[in-house]
Amino acid sequence: LPLGGLWFHTSLLSQFGSWPLLPTHLLFPGWAVSSSITSANPSPPDALLSWQQVPILLLAFLLLFLLYLLALRLLPSVINHRYILLSTLFFGVFYILFPVVTSPDIFSYISYARMGVLYHLNPLTTLPTAISTDPSYVHIYWNTQPSAYGPTWVAISCALQWLTLIFGAQTLLPIVLVLRLFGLAAHLCSTLLIWSIIGRLQRIQGQVSPYKRTLATLTFAWNPLLLLEACVNAHNDAPLLLLVLLVIWFLLP
Repeated sequence: LPLGGLWFHTSLLSQFGSWPLLPTHLLFPGWAVSSSITSANPSPPDALLSWQQVPILLLAFLLLFLLYLLALRLLPSVINHRYILLSTLFFGVFYILFPVVTSPDIFSYISYARMGVLYHLNPLTTLPTAISTDPSYVHIYWNTQPSAYGPTWVAISCALQWLTLIFGAQTLLPIVLVLRLFGLAAHLCSTLLIWSIIGRLQRIQGQVSPYKRTLATLTFAWNPLLLLEACVNAHNDAPLLLLVLLVIWFLLP
């Protein structure tokens, strides 16, 4: 729903062409999309238009969660963990192709990574204003504070930025996609850990239930908001959650 009244931020996928917006044009023919996608100098939408289109967004979430709950009711008795992983990968790829982000934090990650890799500055002590000529700067919301995410995430994002330099230093789309892919990989690994942790807990308690194990894993893997945060906004909560689950896995007997 990258509609004109919904003030979403571009994910730069429009550089691939107009095809990422095809679902929008099919579902809402003739409706304008967010100016953040179509313009280099986007302007906020009219308040009346926003009030008209926000209920559509809420309805979309409602329908999505109803389908999610229906899947949790019907599927656990007929599927296995391999189906869960493959279907989650399938959904994740579609999330990665969202032409917008609902939070511009991903561009903050990118700007801090570019500070370290391209400008040899310390992202933990340097303000983004120091790289105001960088193409990532126009997409940043928090431009008056250094990285608040700690050295581990800075090191990870810098490594990912370094890997994407083969596509050029001035393009941001590769690092956007790589961060989204990294979020999807973290979510899939967390799903595997959930499956393993639940199996070990059931064996410890002597209450083995394949149905409950599948239900719990599916509940985590298909959660629309987890997928949104991991594969669209590429928030660092996804790898953080993976590390927390990994610690729990190691602490189990």
